[in-house]
Amino acid sequence: MMKVEQNDGSRKLARAWMVLCAIVAFALCSHKAATSSFTHDESFSFLRYPKQSVSDLVDHKMAYTNNHLLNSLGMKASCHFFGTSELACRLPNLMALVIYLIYGALLLRGVHPLLAAVGYPLLFTNVYLMEFFTLARGYGLSFGFLLMALYHLWRAADTRHWAHTILFHLAFLLASWSNFTLDHHLPGGVIAFQLAVRLGMGTERWDRKPLRRNTILQVVLLLITGKLIGTPVERTLQANALDFGGDSGFYGDTVSTLVRSLFPTMQVEGTMMTIIQAVLTVIVVIAAVLVILNRVRRTEGNDPLFILVTCLVLTCAGVYLQHLLFGVDHLKGRFALFLMPMVVLVFIFMLQRSASRSIVPAAVVCSACLAGSIYCVPQHWGTYASWEWGYDMDTKNAMHELEARHAASPTSEGRLRVGINWLFEPAMNYYRGTRGLYWMEPLTRDSLSNADDYRYVFANDTAAKEGFSTVAAFDHSGTVLLKRVLAAPGTAPTR
Repeated sequence: MMKVEQNDGSRKLARAWMVLCAIVAFALCSHKAATSSFTHDESFSFLRYPKQSVSDLVDHKMAYTNNHLLNSLGMKASCHFFGTSELACRLPNLMALVIYLIYGALLLRGVHPLLAAVGYPLLFTNVYLMEFFTLARGYGLSFGFLLMALYHLWRAADTRHWAHTILFHLAFLLASWSNFTLDHHLPGGVIAFQLAVRLGMGTERWDRKPLRRNTILQVVLLLITGKLIGTPVERTLQANALDFGGDSGFYGDTVSTLVRSLFPTMQVEGTMMTIIQAVLTVIVVIAAVLVILNRVRRTEGNDPLFILVTCLVLTCAGVYLQHLLFGVDHLKGRFALFLMPMVVLVFIFMLQRSASRSIVPAAVVCSACLAGSIYCVPQHWGTYASWEWGYDMDTKNAMHELEARHAASPTSEGRLRVGINWLFEPAMNYYRGTRGLYWMEPLTRDSLSNADDYRYVFANDTAAKEGFSTVAAFDHSGTVLLKRVLAAPGTAPTR
């Protein structure tokens, strides 16, 4: 750790600032979770998985990559106690955000106050990553438990306390149950722990007897965790391949995801993409060199940099090895986002280590990164903003429009039929069921029909508009609600 003069007052001020930032982040995410339309993947999960028994969910009997095990369990419990509103379904991920914010602060607790003040917000100003804390998916849960696991892994190596060992195994298990792409984190974490303690990188050097006991404990926990993770993963593989969408290579898919999420307002391609990829690589390499040099000089501190760098490198190596050995796709898009907080933490601790006499240059660099992140937030955050499910941002409004029209002029015979683009089927059926709109026929993924009374489609779908007039247009999602004006063969026009 570098020697920069610090006092209790500055530390208390930095911690108060971190608490304030965390409260603001949680409030913004809670508002988005409560007001944003339910999306395709959330609704697909809601309509299928929470209805199963707890034992069937744990056994992953309905195996599919959309079935994020811990999210399904959490949604089932939350809906039982709090109902089926968007906020209730998304509550487990908001709780994961609390875990994420707490453990992010704990990891940065020993950093210089100025660097902590400008570095901590970098963990939650990435709009792409933060959106997943506002959705009923497994990704936000995995981010929160990943930081919990990294913290307890570091503390286990640093303090020799067995409770931290148990907690880091538990957190890794919960992270994997949240998102199966994190399965390879556990072996990487165990290797990082063994390297850390055997190289004497804790506060005190481990004696043989405590190390042997801890190793036995970890082997037992590995067997238990492996069993609990192995069965769901095996059943998922039997049902369908783990399709993560990447076929352009590790840099073309995984690293490019990190770059694009860092610069959401820019079209980063070609030479610029290559340069930023190189910068990210250099950051990790410099951090690894700092760890090695400090070990050679025997000036290794007890901050988490060694654990973070080792876990990051081993995770990336595991992802690439998994592709070579089993042909699994490279991680891309939301599947690769769990690397983001690890890269941010490595960056912050690298700046902490590399500053020898003054923290100011490191703080300036971190502040510039923070300013860029904050600049992106207003443009990509809010009720109608979504990175991957933008087409569903007005689905709730479309259903409210249909509900208002039915209330004003109820159908006299039969049930109302709404033709849709297949992308809207899960979310519209979610609202049909949770709002009791049973005067409407269940939505299907079939093509549009001559019997449609209304249609909800994309505005550029000109063929769907024939015989219909636009009654509502939704700019955020680029969709329109259409009403029949010409009678279908053998029918009368909709009232």
